[in-house]
Amino acid sequence: MSHLDTEEHAPARHVPVLPAETLEALAPRAGGRYLDGTLGLGGHAASILSAAPGSKLCGLDRDGQALALARQRLAAFDGRTHFFHCRYSRFAEALKALRWDNVDGALLDIGVSSLQLDESGRGFSFYGDGPLDMRMDQHSGELSAWHWVNRESFARLKECIATLGEEPQAGRIARLIVESRQKAPIDSTAELAALVEKAYPPAWRAKARRHPATRTFQALRMAVNDELGELRRFLDEILAWLPVGGRLAVITFHSLEDRMVKQAMRRWAEGCRCPRHVPVCVCHHQPEVRILHRKPVQAGADELAVNSRAGSRGRGLMLKKNAAANQQRGGRGWLLALALGLLSCMVMGLVLVWSNIERMDTTYFINIAQNELRERHTLRAKLEVERERLLSPYELRRRADEFGMREPRPGQVRRMEIR
Repeated sequence: MSHLDTEEHAPARHVPVLPAETLEALAPRAGGRYLDGTLGLGGHAASILSAAPGSKLCGLDRDGQALALARQRLAAFDGRTHFFHCRYSRFAEALKALRWDNVDGALLDIGVSSLQLDESGRGFSFYGDGPLDMRMDQHSGELSAWHWVNRESFARLKECIATLGEEPQAGRIARLIVESRQKAPIDSTAELAALVEKAYPPAWRAKARRHPATRTFQALRMAVNDELGELRRFLDEILAWLPVGGRLAVITFHSLEDRMVKQAMRRWAEGCRCPRHVPVCVCHHQPEVRILHRKPVQAGADELAVNSRAGSRGRGLMLKKNAAANQQRGGRGWLLALALGLLSCMVMGLVLVWSNIERMDTTYFINIAQNELRERHTLRAKLEVERERLLSPYELRRRADEFGMREPRPGQVRRMEIR
């Protein structure tokens, strides 16, 4: 999130990530109200307040130490800033306490700050030896990374490292952690980093561009602080607090967080939600937002040269500015859907008519054939009756007497068969 040399000079030397891109996404205006859900050391907040005279800002952070340093940095904006020590998923409580019914812009810079990484006592980094803590709020009473490493089962530990850390060697790492803690508890970041490095195959260690423990520490930090759950709860509520024209900017570092934000923005920006097989829209759902950046905005080479930790990705979205434009766009879409629906109905009608004509033709020829067959059966039956009559003994004697002939013998009668 930031670059930091020492805690004493933190407010003065703090460099926020993607500062110009964030201001462009939020477009702060004079007198507006803004929410910074991850205040940190106040770098983005200072930029927003400086760019928009008379604007007010509500800053949230779980880290009490960072919140105190942000107060120092933003002291020049006294009367325009409000600070709350809480999770950013609970932003609604803070806004209700201020009696704000909406905010013109909201910002999230998700991840761990340089202040937390540079202090070995926080347990976020493996470059310095410290306790396995990793809690952003050390006074929250929540379970620390020590609990995850020394108490969780092999299956859950493996799932955490594989899912949140996207670590291909999650099974080997979790197995070695479980075997080692049976001998003695794993208490420090240096011990855990050494175990993870040992679990890595030699070929993987030789090719690794980063320390083998990077993904494992990231996974444990995200699990301890429920970072994905925080983001999900925030995205579920923030849209209701943004008015028409309100903007949201989210800076992410982890691919899972970026994917979650992208999916939420696409869901908000989509129009009709009817199934694809329905030819005409019946839901009449209109897009709620317009996405400013379809692709993530990344830090440039100049920014990376100044801040080597600025490897984040930013996404911004904006609610529709003009309700009339929404209705007009929706009306055109409705007309197009109606035209397509009528065309589909016409095509389906023609298909049905053609199929009925074919069915009628087939039925007509079948009836003719059946009538001919029936007539043949009737004629054959009549011939059989006539044959039986002619071959009867009485008829033969009568015909013989009539024509003065002798009565035919049985052999002669057999030749009189119908062919």
